[in-house]
Parts: sequence; structure tokens; C-alpha cells
Amino acid sequence: MSNYHQLLNQLEDLNLNYIRESLPDSLDTIVQQELSFVDALLTLTTAELSNRKKKKDELRLHRARLPFKKRINDFDFGFQPQINKSEILDLCSLRFMDTADSILFIGNSGVGKSHLAISIALEAIQKEYSCHFVLSNELITKLERAYKRGSLESMLKKYSNYDLLIIDEIGYLPFNKDGANLFFQLINRRYEKKSTIITTNSPLSQWAEIFQNKKLTNAIIDRLIHHSKIIQINGPSYRMKDYKENKAKDSNKK
Repeated sequence: MSNYHQLLNQLEDLNLNYIRESLPDSLDTIVQQELSFVDALLTLTTAELSNRKKKKDELRLHRARLPFKKRINDFDFGFQPQINKSEILDLCSLRFMDTADSILFIGNSGVGKSHLAISIALEAIQKEYSCHFVLSNELITKLERAYKRGSLESMLKKYSNYDLLIIDEIGYLPFNKDGANLFFQLINRRYEKKSTIITTNSPLSQWAEIFQNKKLTNAIIDRLIHHSKIIQINGPSYRMKDYKENKAKDSNKK
């Protein structure tokens, strides 16, 4: 066996897969550029580490289960002028996660709540935080199933351990008694330990109608608004904007 093929085998044994796969081209570059041993080794190991980070980022993104991928630069602040852009950009710095603060985006459907939440999540994923996105009613369904199967502790631990958990669309459907209790358990576990982003179309004053228990609602709100940033969005709907623009385009074609 040649030294070259022995090297390929040893790179595989060392799990340096990117270096192994790129070695033929890398050797050509090293020879052509007359790189020193140190420079050549630095080039190879830098490429290996970069590839590993890329794969880890892809895995974190997959596990986050984001419904779409929109960055903060894609957000039309001109359409929602009442939103403080500087405030949102500060949230994208992830400074709030250092103190396990939470964020509540409150506003009507289509105003960009989910877009802003996901933009923050993408920043967190890029900074190697674990994130997860889940619809509120989907979350409750999973917790209730786990409770019935006797695996609630495992499920609560799973959702409690994410560095950033996004719970989307609270308020579209009411929770039953068990669902509300399970939601409280999750929020209580994350309180002052991990950051949570909530999006809701209902003002906090109406949350008792969602959880159907005033005492429990107060306990949930108390934990969510303590150490939190509340962003109220009262602007128009992006979906209606797109609908009107598309309708106008169709009319012009006729």
C-alpha cells in the first residue's frame, strides 16, 4: 500500500472526512502554490473545521423545525413603521439570551410576528444555540400524548432544554384544562433558565379565555412577562398587502 493510500485510510480512521475527500485537489493546490508544511496543514485543518461547523449548523437548522427561513433584512419595517427597528436589531444580537429573558410578540394575524421570531431564531442557530419552533396547539397535543403514554417527564425535559423555544400562535384555539396545566409546567421549567419567544394574536387581558382558568393564567403570564420584552404590533397585515398587490396585477393583465 502506498503512503498516499495509507494516509487516506488514516484520515478516515481519524474522522477527518473533509480533508480525505478534498485531499487530491488540496495536494494539487499545495504543490502549485508551493505552500510550506505549516501553511498546507493550516489550510487543510481550517477547511475541515469549516465543513464541520457547516454540518452542525445544518443539523441545528433541521432540528429547529422552522416553517420558513426569513432573515431580519427581509422584514419590511417601512410597512410596520410603529415597530422600533433598533429594538428588534438589539434582540437579534441575542443579548436577551444571556439573562434567559423572553419575548412576547402581540398583534393581529399577518403583521409579521412569526417572521420576527424566526429571524431571531436564525441568528441564534448561527451562533450555535439550540432552537425549536412549535405551534402552540401542536405543543399541547404532544404534551398530552406524552402524559397519556407515561413519558411526560421526557417530553418536558426535551422542550425545557432548548436554548430558545418559539411557541407560535397562542390564542387561535383555547386550551383544555389538562393542556393549560401542561403548558404551565413547561413555562415554569424554562422560567429564568432559558429564553422563550411567544407569538399571540390575543392581548394578555384575554388570555384567561384561552387557558380557561384565571388563576393558572395569572401564573403563566407572571412568569412570561417577568424578565421579558413585549413587542406590540398594531399595523396592517402583510397577507392582505400581498393579496391586494396580486389582485391589482391580475386586474392589469386583463
